Amino acid sequence: MSIETASIDLKFPTWYTEWERTLPDILPTDTDAMSTAISISSLNVKRGYGGPFGAVAVESGSRKIVATGMNVVLTAKSSLLHAEIACIIRAQKALNSHTLKSADIILYSSSEPCAMCMGAIPWSGISQLVCAARDEDVRAIGYDEGLKPDNWAGNFNKQYGIKVIRDFMRDEAVSVLQSYAHKIGIIY
Repeated sequence: MSIETASIDLKFPTWYTEWERTLPDILPTDTDAMSTAISISSLNVKRGYGGPFGAVAVESGSRKIVATGMNVVLTAKSSLLHAEIACIIRAQKALNSHTLKSADIILYSSSEPCAMCMGAIPWSGISQLVCAARDEDVRAIGYDEGLKPDNWAGNFNKQYGIKVIRDFMRDEAVSVLQSYAHKIGIIY
């Protein structure tokens, strides 16, 4: 049997990296950071590149952008590459570490994590998670978010010390989800 060597390849399209270069180094407020995550999800919908999800990792103290991520499941042909996971991978590479624990990272996500991302987030080492759209908003357009405990946000804080803020700019994120559904985006 021949097994091909595998690696995680996160090559984003030129339009994305060019857009990313226009971002400021610092996102001073939660609104600035979440607006960026939602902009990523919106750009992904407009460009037809992937699912309607975006994420941004920011250092808590300095408010410096460490990484951004967008959903590239379809184009990268990997069910693992949700926006949160892509952002975490890029942040860990940027900080040259397998964990974000010492950097005090806030992860802003255009929606609450699915079951897979919910498993990865605590191990990533982030200190805080800020979410816009809710699980039910994502399910409403047809996505299967997997089995998730009802009190996941409380458990993140209690078990891992990760503060979770929900519904931050929810309406704006839901608008992007609905736009994707109206474009008859692929639901996977």
